[in-house]
Amino acid sequence: MGTFSQRPRMIQHILNLLQGEGYSRVDMNFTGALNVHQTGHSMFYLDRFQEQYLVPFPSFKVKGFFSAHLYPDIDGTYHVISSSGYISEITYSGKRFFGGSKNRFEAKLYRRDDAKKTAIYTVSGCWSGEWTIYDGSTGEAMETWSPERHPPTSLEESAPVEEQDPWESRRAWNEVISALKAGEFSRAGAEKLKVEDVQREIRNKNPRYVSDWDPLFFTASHEGRPDFEALASAAPGCELGMDRTNGNWRYDREKADRASKPYHDGRSPVAINGH
Repeated sequence: MGTFSQRPRMIQHILNLLQGEGYSRVDMNFTGALNVHQTGHSMFYLDRFQEQYLVPFPSFKVKGFFSAHLYPDIDGTYHVISSSGYISEITYSGKRFFGGSKNRFEAKLYRRDDAKKTAIYTVSGCWSGEWTIYDGSTGEAMETWSPERHPPTSLEESAPVEEQDPWESRRAWNEVISALKAGEFSRAGAEKLKVEDVQREIRNKNPRYVSDWDPLFFTASHEGRPDFEALASAAPGCELGMDRTNGNWRYDREKADRASKPYHDGRSPVAINGH
């Protein structure tokens, strides 16, 4: 795997070879914190090495409403499963009413065929701050990662908002995003309600609006998915949940190749008359 000092360059090289797809249904409720439960998964592919990775979407909470300092926190145990025969088991723990600290996690990497789950590497720390990699057999610290020492990898930026189609997320939710960045939460709620109210009114005027909707880039199947099932069988709780997501959604390259702007015949997601 190379030395850890080579890791940033190795990660960038791997990212250049990586393909991924996924989908999620989100259910939310408020109990002093915003509880966000996600149903779905993502699959990543390293074609050069013929490897696949199943990555779950963790459920999380948005806390700090009463102190006006919002932050996300994750609880629970999740598994990243590789077709190469390795599993990463990640346990998140958050800040409690009495004690604890936010964004904590512990993880270990072990072989799938090892019933004892003997750790090859372990990792612990704060996922939004500093964390350390340890040798699983000796417990020796191998490297500590921090945002200051390892700035985020640059990714390709999206097109300017004014050049995006009205159905692209950053443009459709631009006013909400702007308000959140400014810390104007009341305005953010009001702008969010505008979009949702228009969508409700469009559906009320056309009862077949949802059933007739044809996604531009994805197709749903109600059959199983062998590549998912081969990996998911290695960890508890991994399931497609098609009954909750109206099928198993896959990126449809043929659809994507046919799609062009303006999407959906120029209709607008935020105008009742469609324009």
